[in-house]
Amino acid sequence: MNADDECDYELANSGSRQTIDLALSCLGLLLGSIHLTLLIYIRYAQKHKGFFLMLIQAIISVLTMSFLIFGCIVDMCAIRLNSVLAFFRAYIWLFLVNALIAAYGFIVVALCLDRYVALNNPLYYKLSFSKLKARLVIMLICTVVSVLVCFKWLIYNKVDGVDGFVENEVITSTLWYNVIKTASALMQYFVSGVVMILLSVSIIIKLKDVNYQHSVELRLAEGSMNEWTKHHKTTANICIFLTFSYILCNWPYALADYFYSPEKTMLKLSLLLLIITFSTVHTGIIGRTQSAGAQGVLLCHGQRVANVLVKLFDADTGVDRDDLLASGKTDRNGFFRISGSTKEITNIDPKLNIYHDCNNQLPCKRKFSFPIADQYISKGKTVQSHYDVGYLELSEKFPGEARDCIH
Repeated sequence: MNADDECDYELANSGSRQTIDLALSCLGLLLGSIHLTLLIYIRYAQKHKGFFLMLIQAIISVLTMSFLIFGCIVDMCAIRLNSVLAFFRAYIWLFLVNALIAAYGFIVVALCLDRYVALNNPLYYKLSFSKLKARLVIMLICTVVSVLVCFKWLIYNKVDGVDGFVENEVITSTLWYNVIKTASALMQYFVSGVVMILLSVSIIIKLKDVNYQHSVELRLAEGSMNEWTKHHKTTANICIFLTFSYILCNWPYALADYFYSPEKTMLKLSLLLLIITFSTVHTGIIGRTQSAGAQGVLLCHGQRVANVLVKLFDADTGVDRDDLLASGKTDRNGFFRISGSTKEITNIDPKLNIYHDCNNQLPCKRKFSFPIADQYISKGKTVQSHYDVGYLELSEKFPGEARDCIH
């Protein structure tokens, strides 16, 4: 079929579908470009370390959407195929789009592996795994594996005449091609998905374990566990979110990939990349504003005590620094009321820290914490209900009490 005949056929039978494909691809490109711009700003303008793998993800999204738009334009006959474009559309385009999608998935695996190593071997992570050389090796491995699993698309089509292309049924109908097609589909979608699930489950279990240790261990300073990767909790949550969104979106798509037909692939690719791009933008950039507050009266041997330091934190699990929401001191009547807000993707875990010298003959202040229940978490910046600790006798020994020299 030559280009003119193919265009007439496509426009007559699926013109509206191609318009939707183009609109979705353009929207995906816009979202991906915003995501990439924000990551570049955070990484280079604000000089935050890290974000290398997320930058690669964003670049892959933009490139994929760009190629999808090109395919839409060609299929809508806005560009007439010549011999060069026909060769590119027949042999290169389908391979590039699928290889980029595969690379995106393998980068998600790399992100999950990154969080797993950071949690389980922080010293190795800091000294070796987080270095640029290691990141480049990871990117190279993802690229090579993506090329290998998508090699089948290089020989799926063949040029037909001077400016047309058709499926190369001489090759695609053979046993060896279908064996390769099956193995590559399993590797690209199901093996990578299973690895993501295993790593994500390990991350969740480790986060709970580290969070428990963090809340009960005796330590001299609030920041003693804050030497690991900055913003770990947010990144770990993104990895977990991307894992489940990848499974939800890509395992059904894997069947469409395996039973590929030119009439359906563009819409599936557009929807898939739109969902992935929007999910990445939403997860990495936007959070829900949440607030919490606490109040009470502090006593020392039955006497109201003034100027006792109290702080409200969002207790981050894992290796990230607890976010300070508010701080204050008791008044002359021993009363305090503090509140604060922050943005988080998941629910915040507010806790109240109290630092005092009641019954204290040792260096550094005594410190203990109160977790604040979920019913006292409010939407927005204004606290609807303060957690009331009542009258607290500071001379008593509290569970998980520690000493804090730096507060």
